[in-house]
Amino acid sequence: MEYVKDLFLTESFLVKGHVKTGGKRLTNFLNSVSTPFIEVNDATLIGLAHGDRIVTARAMVARNEILFAHELLESAGDDSQRQLADKDSDRAVVNVYIGGRMPIEVSGKMLRKAYQRKDLGTLEFLVMTEPVIEGLPAKRGREIALLKRLPYVAVNRSRIAYVFDYAP
Repeated sequence: MEYVKDLFLTESFLVKGHVKTGGKRLTNFLNSVSTPFIEVNDATLIGLAHGDRIVTARAMVARNEILFAHELLESAGDDSQRQLADKDSDRAVVNVYIGGRMPIEVSGKMLRKAYQRKDLGTLEFLVMTEPVIEGLPAKRGREIALLKRLPYVAVNRSRIAYVFDYAP
């Protein structure tokens, strides 16, 4: 039986599995850990180009390769998502473009100017609610379709190439 709690999208793979976060929500874990690799247990990697599958007990994913992440279980408990929901007036509609071999566009709501705010400290992963994700390969089946129904994603700020911010 496959235990999937966490999802990561890289330019090459959709990675599904379980990250030991020490009791933290995934977004908080990603923003607090300084190691260059994230350990994903009971991992399944689905190739975006050809749909090939790799199943392994452990995969190490480079943090800088992660385009965005999502915690499937208890997503409503994510501290960052709750903060965004509580401060609806502080959110703005944005389109972010993640450059690279596979350009991805993610539209949704995030804290106003979060991508350049200094008061957010060293947060590398920014929560975007109500994401609409474009640019994913259409022929990769149900796993890719799952990405189109997520209530939020944690976007890797360092992978954002362009932002269209519709805040006044």
